[in-house]
Amino acid sequence: MRRRPSHAPSRGLAGRVCAMLAALILVVVPTPALADDGATGTGTSGTGTTGATTTTTAPCENAVCITATALTPVVTATSGYQATVTVTNATAQDIAQATLSVATNALYTFSSRVDMQAWAEGETNIPTRNVLGTAAIANLAAGSSAQAQVTVPADSDQLKAITTWGPKPLRISLDSGAKATNASLCSFLTRSTDGLRSADTPPLKIVMAMPLTAGSWNIDPTAFKALVSGDESAKIQADSIAASDADQRAAQTQLIAQHPDLQVVADPSYLATFGSSVPSVAATMQNGFFDITAAGTQTDADYDAAGITDDDWKAEADDAVAWQGQGAWTLEALTRAARQGYTTVIANADFESSSTAAAHTGVYDVPTEAGDVTVLASQTTLTRLAQNQASSQNAAAETTEAGQMARFVAQSAFYQMEQPYADRILLVTFAPGMSADHVSRMMSAMEEASWVSLTDLSELTTADAYRSGNRAVQALPQESGVNEQTTAAMRDALSALATARSEINRFATKVLVANSVAADDSTATPSGSASASASASGTPSSAATSDTQALARQDAAATAHRGDDASSWISQLNAAQHRLATLALDGAALNHDLATQSKGLSDELFQGISISPSDSINVVSETAQMPVTVSNSHDFPVRVTVSSKTDSMQIVTSREVDTVVPAHGEVQVTFAIRVLTSGRATAHLALQDTDGDEFGAAHETHISSRLQMSDMSGMAIVVLAVILGLWGLWRQFHRKKDPDE
Repeated sequence: MRRRPSHAPSRGLAGRVCAMLAALILVVVPTPALADDGATGTGTSGTGTTGATTTTTAPCENAVCITATALTPVVTATSGYQATVTVTNATAQDIAQATLSVATNALYTFSSRVDMQAWAEGETNIPTRNVLGTAAIANLAAGSSAQAQVTVPADSDQLKAITTWGPKPLRISLDSGAKATNASLCSFLTRSTDGLRSADTPPLKIVMAMPLTAGSWNIDPTAFKALVSGDESAKIQADSIAASDADQRAAQTQLIAQHPDLQVVADPSYLATFGSSVPSVAATMQNGFFDITAAGTQTDADYDAAGITDDDWKAEADDAVAWQGQGAWTLEALTRAARQGYTTVIANADFESSSTAAAHTGVYDVPTEAGDVTVLASQTTLTRLAQNQASSQNAAAETTEAGQMARFVAQSAFYQMEQPYADRILLVTFAPGMSADHVSRMMSAMEEASWVSLTDLSELTTADAYRSGNRAVQALPQESGVNEQTTAAMRDALSALATARSEINRFATKVLVANSVAADDSTATPSGSASASASASGTPSSAATSDTQALARQDAAATAHRGDDASSWISQLNAAQHRLATLALDGAALNHDLATQSKGLSDELFQGISISPSDSINVVSETAQMPVTVSNSHDFPVRVTVSSKTDSMQIVTSREVDTVVPAHGEVQVTFAIRVLTSGRATAHLALQDTDGDEFGAAHETHISSRLQMSDMSGMAIVVLAVILGLWGLWRQFHRKKDPDE
């Protein structure tokens, strides 16, 4: 454990230089107005600058609102103080002139957590007579906003008036001369012990923990295409189908290097994507950040159908820590985690949200049927603030990161002052997917806090438990807290994953030619049902054959080799589906769309086989043929059935034709057409697997008959014509001449 010193003399010179530069910038380079509406800003006594911008949507309604953009989180002897705020005029009145003031109460000390919360919500009136600085805002039109900045140098008398360390009330107010357009914002200013005479009490130990997860995974289009087509030359691994953000990885690597006290708990799947630049981590979590706490909302059969087993998220290391997902750590969830080898879990801010006890070490030793589990509970208020949440809906200043950070620092200082000699370790956790910049700013603020000692996760894990045995069990949530929307989303995700897995298996067993045995067949023969249909129509059964030349054009050796590797291709596809399945059910619900995209794997398999029929056929006799081309874009031959059904009893076709289509080839099959009378009909064409189940896009061919002439009728007419011709010749040679000729 590394303790922070109570004073920071090494930062004195740098702080004084920064303060001098800030004062020079303030005097020499005033911020210009940013809007075209004529709003301007001027400093008062060299203490502030403003700039205005016109906004299309106001952050508040029928009022003037102040939001904190940047506030100095920790005030030291050399830091000075700076406040940057945005003033929004959401009223119907223009503000010609207003004064923004930043003030505190140098002598005030908060006495309780209730006292601090009441101030944050603006429910208590604490006088703030120490005005740190002011700024003038001019011409703030209705519906526009202005940014104002107040900079206070370190040698300011008002800052020197603060002689005790800890949180102080901070009020940022706007006085426009009219009550309707006045505004006020309550926040906190925290003075460190630097440069002050104060009791040398032990620092408050805090563990700052961050889950290292991918946030949202993306489908790699190159890997997806190569896997679906079976392109061996691409040498694609199944795991590469899911890609993480390279810029995010770089930012997280830099963050971890800059803040060694940050305790990182990493998802092994995501950690593997860092390659040779793997950052230092304190522990690993469940693979894919699998949502253990919400897993109980679905049945084991649902997970089995989706291809997810318990081994997919079991503890991969002795120091593995299970991170809370969307549900709560109930006794059932803890038992499930223990069965998979987890002896330690991290709970979010809601674990102790109902507790009214003073800040304490959040360690609970819980006995389960599968063994004891240590629950590391995050401190509620600090964790919510660290995760970009306000302490309450009425804490107006905490709607921005600046306000949240000011309250975070103030609250941590209060906890140290509340029990200065108590040996406690507080856990603060960041939310999955939080930006590295936000985490870095929070860590920097804590590193400047002289009353805080940042410690590691192992010290917290081995600390004395706050509750154990039955008392720890009684402190557990009774319900998972997973709402119906989350349950439905998980159900849909599992359903999509199960469909993808089932369809890949269907393609492998019902469509793909195994071991290229059928790839040598060059003739497509009609199925029994096709022959029966033709016979029923009163015509001889017509065997429809595939284009033998199409198969002959294929390289037989290459086809055989691809056929041998067909099982490897299917294994790769199943592995890719499994990869997406393990990532789709993450504890932050950021990757449910991967389940839908996994179904795209099977969809693309079937879409790689297509038919191209004729648009229309005009029949002028009793029988005709309808050609249909079947194409295969995969690297492996496939066996399919082409079916045809017409919507007319007078114009019918043969029903089905079986064929084998070579890799990257096409085959033409033909259907027999029989016409009983003139008319129109539509043939509905579809592809089927060996079980007769359709897949792919259906097509239509329009058939029309304008003349009905059967084969027997035509023969009778020809015979009659010959007879009449012969009879005419016979009469010509055997007729008697007229006597008058």
